[in-house]
This record gives sequence, structure tokens and C-alpha cells, in this order.
Amino acid sequence: MHPTHALLTCKKRGWAGEATITAAVARGLAERGHRVTVAANPEARIIDRLEGSGVEILRLTLLKERPQVAWTLPRDMRRLAHYVREQGVALIHSNASFDTWTAALARRLHGLRLPLLRTKHNLKEIRETRTNRWYYGPGIDHLVVPSRAVETVLRRCPLIANEKIHRIPNGISLDPARLFQKGKAQARAELGIPAEAEVVAYISRLTRRKDPATFLRAALRVASERPGLRILVVGTGEPAVASRLEALAAGSPQVEVLGHRDDVPRLLAATDVFVLPSLIEPFGLAPLEAMLQGVTTIVSDAEGFQDFARHEENALIFPKGDVAALSSAIARALSDPALRARLATEGEKTVREFFHTDRMIDDLESLYERVLGQARR
Repeated sequence: MHPTHALLTCKKRGWAGEATITAAVARGLAERGHRVTVAANPEARIIDRLEGSGVEILRLTLLKERPQVAWTLPRDMRRLAHYVREQGVALIHSNASFDTWTAALARRLHGLRLPLLRTKHNLKEIRETRTNRWYYGPGIDHLVVPSRAVETVLRRCPLIANEKIHRIPNGISLDPARLFQKGKAQARAELGIPAEAEVVAYISRLTRRKDPATFLRAALRVASERPGLRILVVGTGEPAVASRLEALAAGSPQVEVLGHRDDVPRLLAATDVFVLPSLIEPFGLAPLEAMLQGVTTIVSDAEGFQDFARHEENALIFPKGDVAALSSAIARALSDPALRARLATEGEKTVREFFHTDRMIDDLESLYERVLGQARR
């Protein structure tokens, strides 16, 4: 693909799935010689994460709260339109609802003639309203989905033409620098975890839809029979969920609720079994990170995991919300080193073959090339 100028938008101020993928796409395109700009709020963490990457930043408010949106939205649209014209932007690729609305309205009201793509990162059903009829009709030219689960949501919506939908699975970086290379023994030594301990971990956002409470209840059941088990809960999120976990863990010396950590690869390297028991999941990057680090992975049967997790082949899968089933899966994995080794090997192989950023960028470049070709014609 010939070098182009892509403007990516990211409404998220924190560092979660959408921001992670937007940054990975921006970095990957820039490394291939494209000019890339990310439009984000000045306080967004993605700006710091992209420092030194060669990606340019367009600072917009991207704030939908009232009453401020009445003046911040028109201002953002003017800034975006001016930047597109002055800097020769070839296409816009947005990543959430509000930033897509900002781009779509700017394109309409300021007469911009360039393609607009949106990646839909969630499983929310689309209502048949007048505004959605325009938004998913002439408002957006193409929709990118990371999984079959999200694709299904879009394809059953009568407002969206099937030819607009393109499935491009998310990918994670295979850069060795992003992995902990010193081995499990060193990781545990640095973390103060006994070499002989068994370690099971939840490392993700603490939200109701990711259901960390089911993980902790199940792990505590296993801990009652395995006194050497260490249970790690890593992440931040909804205060009510964090408080519930603290209450569940109270009095158990086997549980550590660690909050936010910047050394996730080291924590994964020290872990025997990684668990993500989501009730709703459009895709799921955290299990891929665990698999790439060579950690045996257990996930729920939430729709988004089904693109990469295969029961008994590269992971163990249990019915979401089923504490007894999850505790049995954890106990089984801990009791069977051969099973753990096989699942870990196949899990890492799955990521390295199919779910890495190079493949994701290849697919996006191909889509951009087709879209720009259509626009020129």
C-alpha cells in the first residue's frame, strides 16, 4: 500500500481495550511509513503511550457530557475539518460512538470528502432510530469488527448493509521486549512469591461484565484444599466491584488484591493459571497476553473468546457465572502439569500464528487500500 495519512480517533481517556488497539494500529501504521495522527482528549493516556512513536496528536475535547457538549462538539468539528484540509488526511478511522459522531457530523457539515471507518468494539445492540438510520447509513462508510460476536450483532441490524462490515481480529505485539524473558523462577523471586507456590491470577479491568467475583469465589474454593495457592487479583475499575472483591478476600492470607500494575508481563510469568471469567466480552486482549507469555489460560464461554479459545486444545472454557465449574477447571489445571504445558504451548502458538499486530495491520492496510480506491473512483 502507498503511504497515506490516516486520522485515528480515540475518545477514551483511560488505558483499556479501545485505547490499546488504537495505539497499536497507530504505531503499526507509522512503522510502515504511513503518516498517522491520533485525535484524543489532552488528558488521554494514549498520548503518553504514543510519545516517541512518530504518531502525531490532534487534541480535541471529545466530551459528550452536558452542557459542555453544546460548545465543545462544534469546536471539535471545526478543528477536525481544518486539520483534515490543511494536513491532507486521506481517511478517518474512529473507535467509539461519540468520536464517530464527531467525525461524521464534521464531514457532513463542513463538506469533507474522505472515507470514514469505525471499529465497533462492543456488543451493544443497535436500535432502529432515525438518528441511527443516518449514522449507520450515509454517516459511516465502513465498519470494522474484531470478532464474529460483534459481526453477528451488526449483520442482524437492518440499518447496516452487509458489504460495509469487515472482520479484522485484534492482535497484540510479539515484540520480545514486551515479554518477561527471565523465566518463572526469577519473576517469583522479584515478586516475593515462593518458588513452590501455585499461582492463579485475574489480570484485567475490575468491572461487573468481566465478573472478577466469580473468579475469586472459585479460587477461594480451590484454596481451601490447596494451602500453598496464591490468588492474585490485578486491575482497577468500578469502585463497587473493587469493594466487593476486598470483602470476599477479607481474612484470607492467600489472596492479594494488587490494583493497577505496570509489570503485568512479570506477573504473568510468575503465574501458573490465568483466568478471565467475563459475562460479556466482544473479543478479549488479556487472555492473548497470557497465552503469549506461555500461561495456561481459562476463560468463560462469553462470545468474544470463541474466536481464539478452543476448549481442551489451547485453553479451558467454563460456563460463564458458574463458580463450581470454574473451581473445577482451576483445580484440574493445577493438578495436571502435562495439561498445563500442552495448553500453554498451543495457546502461545495460536497468538503467534493468528492474533498479532502485524497480521492486524496487514488486514487494515488492505482494507484502507480498497476504501481509498473506491473513494477515488
